Amino acid sequence: MPAQAGIQVIVHQSWIPAFAGMTDGKFRARLTVKDGPMILPFALSFVEGLRVHYGMFSKGNERRTKLIEHSAESSKQMNGKRNLTATLLRIGSVITGLLLWHFIANVVINDTSILVSPVVVVTKAYEMLVTTGELYPHLFASSQIFFWGFVLAILVGVPLGFVMALSPVVRDYVNPWMTTLYTAPRIAFAPVLLLWFGIGAGSKIAIVFLGCVFPILINSYYGMRVVNREYVELARSFRLNRWALFGKILLPASLPFILAGIRLAIGRGLTGVAIAEWFGASEGLGYLVFFAGQTLNVPTLFVGVAAFAVLGLIGFELVRRVEAFMTPWHKA
Repeated sequence: MPAQAGIQVIVHQSWIPAFAGMTDGKFRARLTVKDGPMILPFALSFVEGLRVHYGMFSKGNERRTKLIEHSAESSKQMNGKRNLTATLLRIGSVITGLLLWHFIANVVINDTSILVSPVVVVTKAYEMLVTTGELYPHLFASSQIFFWGFVLAILVGVPLGFVMALSPVVRDYVNPWMTTLYTAPRIAFAPVLLLWFGIGAGSKIAIVFLGCVFPILINSYYGMRVVNREYVELARSFRLNRWALFGKILLPASLPFILAGIRLAIGRGLTGVAIAEWFGASEGLGYLVFFAGQTLNVPTLFVGVAAFAVLGLIGFELVRRVEAFMTPWHKA
């Protein structure tokens, strides 16, 4: 066999290249002093060949594999137990709250002109949904106003927040107006918007928009600002253009903040719906709550409040599912 790099390997029964590190028989090597620098590569290559060919040192690998599999299984079991515990706690919290409400309404207060039990509210809701169907027009009107104001707030708030984060000039120009409008009570804008847009849907959508846009804008701004600069520098080292940098680095890193702002905007938007429908409306959940309060119709009043709460829960759940789909790496 010809020597390679000064190393001659003599193998009984079969010849296999030494640097493949594989042989079926015994071997002996004749090395000279000048071949010293090649001893280590040869030895490493030969040991690797034995490991691959004969399965040497595989027990350690199998042990590590089993440990990894066991750790993954344990983590899955712990997550399952944690999710089960969280679900049971939520159910227990709801049941406890309903029982406490029932006790206070029937035992402590015992006055239906002030507070009714959840049984009365559920009965009234069933009547308004199934028997008379009078709740559906109010639900549809409020949902429509909330949807358009909410979508418009996302379309304006997210891009404006990004531009403010990327441009100090735009940030300094917009910041005084954003601070003023965000801190002012929204109910104070209702008469002004009614004067500008009339008593139709336009003024109501504008009130909802003012309630939703600022949490989305602020979270989008801070989400873009806190992106790890190392990621940006790494992307630039790969010569990504601005659009690729935005789509692959900035936007994915900002998504948890944006979705958190959208989640906050749901509650503020529903509050805006209630405020908007108190002025010059003839239908909607806000109108229903306001009219029931004026006429001391307590069961209908609580049905309207419960309907607002259900809409909020549905919105939160939708955002949670979107967040789980779009940011699987982020655990809320």
